[in-house]
Parts: sequence; C-alpha cells; structure tokens
Amino acid sequence: MAGGGGDGDGAIEDINVTPLVDIMLCLMVIFIIAAAMVVAAPKAIDIDLPKAASGEQKERPKTFAVSYGSKEELLFNGERVDWDTMRSRVRQAKKDNEEVQAIIAADAKLTYGKVMRLIDAIRIDGVERYALNIDHDPTTNPVQED
Repeated sequence: MAGGGGDGDGAIEDINVTPLVDIMLCLMVIFIIAAAMVVAAPKAIDIDLPKAASGEQKERPKTFAVSYGSKEELLFNGERVDWDTMRSRVRQAKKDNEEVQAIIAADAKLTYGKVMRLIDAIRIDGVERYALNIDHDPTTNPVQED
C-alpha cells in the first residue's frame, strides 16, 4: 500500500515540495551573502578627479597607486594608511624596483599645497616618476575656470 490507501495501483497524486523549498531557501541565503559582499567592495575613498582634455592612457612600468581624498584620507594600493605607513611603503616600492612609478589620484577639492605635499613626500622617498590620475574630458577648456 503506497500513499493514502486504496488498491495500490492508482497514480501518485501528492508532490512533496519540501526539498524544493529547502533548495530555494539555501539559494536565497547564498545570494543575500554574495550581494552583501559585492556592496561592501574593497575600501575606497570618494575622489572627484579633476578633468583635463590632454590626458591619455600610457603603458606603465611597475606602479603603485596613492589616493588622496577630499577629507585627507590616504590609500596605498587600495588600503587605508597614514602618512608614515604610506611613506615607508613608497620607500619599499623603490627598493624593490628602481623603475617604479607612482600613480597619484587626488581629489579636485584638495588645495594645491596638499597635493604638492603628497608629491613632494613621494619624491623625497626616492620615486621620481609619477603620473597624476584624471578624468579624461576632451570638452574641458584649460583656459576656462570651473
């Protein structure tokens, strides 16, 4: 006798959906966790890069990235650091590779003096080659003020 009585020759009329619900709940939990990981992407600071018409993509030698946000937070290759740590990592990068180049991304709202302080610190620590990161905008007029 299978199922709910009778003569045993009848068709199975019940479908057990419990395993299907279990699988769907597991998939939902996986998607929720994955979505939270995507939203909490690597540490970053909000940088409003200045626009320039003359910017172009260059092939780079070994590089490291330094980002300087409008609230004066520093990132070295995406990791939040203080000034002393940034400077020691710059010196280490120079020691590891003589041809190393710094890619500097500084917020457009930072004063000229603060950006020059960053460039000066990188140069004092031995890295003479650096590039300033910009948002390429061919419509930007270099004579016109924002």
